[in-house]
Amino acid sequence: MTGLLERGEGRLGLFGFGSSAHMILPVAVRRGLRVYVFTRSTSKAEAAPKMGAEWAGAPMAEPPCKLDAAIVFAPAGWVAVEALKKLEKAGRLVLAGIYMTPIEKLEYKLLWHEREMKTVANVTRQDVREFLEEAAKAGVRPRVTIYPLEQANKALIELKQRAPPGSLVLMVS
Repeated sequence: MTGLLERGEGRLGLFGFGSSAHMILPVAVRRGLRVYVFTRSTSKAEAAPKMGAEWAGAPMAEPPCKLDAAIVFAPAGWVAVEALKKLEKAGRLVLAGIYMTPIEKLEYKLLWHEREMKTVANVTRQDVREFLEEAAKAGVRPRVTIYPLEQANKALIELKQRAPPGSLVLMVS
């Protein structure tokens, strides 16, 4: 299965469409992957196809086809379970968050048919260097909205209500 992705074939699901997923999407598209974005944010779901995703919808929604691989950026354990449900046989799920709520109910049948779960805990500096080189070739430019520290509450409200694409950064002077 991973050979498909390395050859630039296959269907990749991105669960959660924040800062990291915004940078992964153009790299995946440049590789020739068909990308499906799962997000609870309506504005992000509308933005994803404009950035190259073939489809965007809520984490509980059914995409038009099964996925060969999925990356979960959302820090919610239930999203990982939803991602597993959408994987093809021998599909790979990567948990990309540093923190995630517990995966409370994981039915064994979701791992059946050689599905695989991995984390990014073992990413090396070389892995990061290679990704950054590929991201530069794909024209990835992080989207950053900067707020002074004094406007932290405003930034948090915007993050909760509007969920802008990219990252919100608090500038500490």
